[in-house]
Amino acid sequence: MSDETQTPSPSTPRQKSSPKSSSRAVDIFAAPKGGVGKTAAARFVAEYRRDSGEPLLCADTDPNNDTFAQVTDLAVEYFPAMTPKSELNGALLGKLFSRVATEDKNAVIDLGSPSFTPVFNYFMQSRLFEILKKRGRVSTVHAIITAPEVIGLANALEALMDQFPEGVRFVPWINEHFGELNFEATEFYAEHSHRFAGLIRLPRLNPHLDGACLTRLLDERLTFRQAIDGESFDFMSKLFLENYWHSLKLQFAEVL
Repeated sequence: MSDETQTPSPSTPRQKSSPKSSSRAVDIFAAPKGGVGKTAAARFVAEYRRDSGEPLLCADTDPNNDTFAQVTDLAVEYFPAMTPKSELNGALLGKLFSRVATEDKNAVIDLGSPSFTPVFNYFMQSRLFEILKKRGRVSTVHAIITAPEVIGLANALEALMDQFPEGVRFVPWINEHFGELNFEATEFYAEHSHRFAGLIRLPRLNPHLDGACLTRLLDERLTFRQAIDGESFDFMSKLFLENYWHSLKLQFAEVL
């Protein structure tokens, strides 16, 4: 799924350390390049968190592409991480993460690829994850891995794992839209799997069947609830989407 496609199959996580019921989850979606499916993944988790019935803050920080913020059913708020002069918008990020640390809500945050490095430098300099942990938050960094970019994306993930404290959970998403990827067989996985809370896999869909339905859902900025409960998708399209959403939720129940 570039920011747009795929049928997930349940994964068996190597290690699970899900947030306690009394804590709040902070899901951060990051990728050093665009078009790998990051925002679609953020949308899926945001809908899953929203449907749990717990209060939720959704934030889009991508300074160039506010796709996440356009999903009106999720009430996403826009906090562009960079100013028009391409400088870090530290004041706005401060407002966002003050709310994440103090409001009694789960949070789903989509980081834009143009601000990947400066935002994570901000996290390190502010000791954000240590602060969130003290505030009862369980932070998870979601990283998208695709076959064509596996080395570069894995290296970026490794850099984050080297810098962030042990309490931060990492969840690689294996997006096979651009080709199959046996991530578990890689040297990178063998070396770093102890840091993973689990894997989420997005197999490639048939672009003429279920893939077409999911692409339309994503292009129209809809949630699964809107598409399945609404009138614009026909019976078979809704069936494809229901099956896809169900298989995604099975994976989320194991990993998140």
